[in-house]
This record gives sequence, C-alpha cells and structure tokens, in this order.
Amino acid sequence: MISLLSQTSNCLGKAGDIVTVNPNFAYNNLLLPKLAIYASPENLANANLYKKSAEEEVYSSKTSKTLMRLLPYHTIPVVLNQDTQWTIEPWHIKTSARKIGIHILNEGGIEIPGPPIQGPDANLHGKDFIVILTVCFNTLNKLF
Repeated sequence: MISLLSQTSNCLGKAGDIVTVNPNFAYNNLLLPKLAIYASPENLANANLYKKSAEEEVYSSKTSKTLMRLLPYHTIPVVLNQDTQWTIEPWHIKTSARKIGIHILNEGGIEIPGPPIQGPDANLHGKDFIVILTVCFNTLNKLF
C-alpha cells in the first residue's frame, strides 16, 4: 500500500515522503495513529504542504537522534570497592559511562536524586538506581 507520511517517522522517513508498505502495517501502524494518509491523487498533490509544515530537526551528529532514543534504556554498571567506604558521586557515573562508550564531558549535568548512596552495602549489590543526565546532547555527541 502506498501512503503519504503526515509526520516524521524514525524508520520510514520525513513528513511528506511517499512510502510503500504492507497493507496491514500501513493500516495498523500508520493510518490509525494518523502518522500517514492514503496516497490518493488529491493527497499527493498536497504532499509539499506536509513537507513545509514538518519541522526540520537539526542534530549535532548522525548518531545524536539514536543516542537520545536509546540512552534512557541503558544500564550503566558502577563497580565500587567492597572494602573501602564510598558515596556515589557524579564522577563515578561519568567514569562508568565512559567504560561502556558514553563520553560525558561535563559532570555538572549529572544528578543523583534521593538520599546519598553509600557503601559498601551488600543490599545494594545488583540493584538499580536512577541518574538524571541533563547534559546537552550537543556536548555529549562531540565525541561520537
């Protein structure tokens, strides 16, 4: 089925692009959520309107958009000493992120909400905690 994208889609294209997809996929994933419209002659004549109305997103690199989409789902393992007292600080997060290939240039954008996480504590082993990265993605992506 031929459809005209009315909104930018991560995997199919930008608003105003004409795509050919399986009819079931088009109906369930494009037409019902109103991400696309039927490619009728009238709609095709107005395809340029969708292109002009779509906001062009500008990213600092080719991987910025992918990084913004995937980073919230990353688990960053933080390995600390079991014999010495410690409190998790932003530099621990920065160093641990670098080990898995995420380079954070400014640790001032790392926030660890809640009470301080201190150890060694066997109850914290294998547990997850939330870290808020407010680092500008332009800064984060200079190294990618």
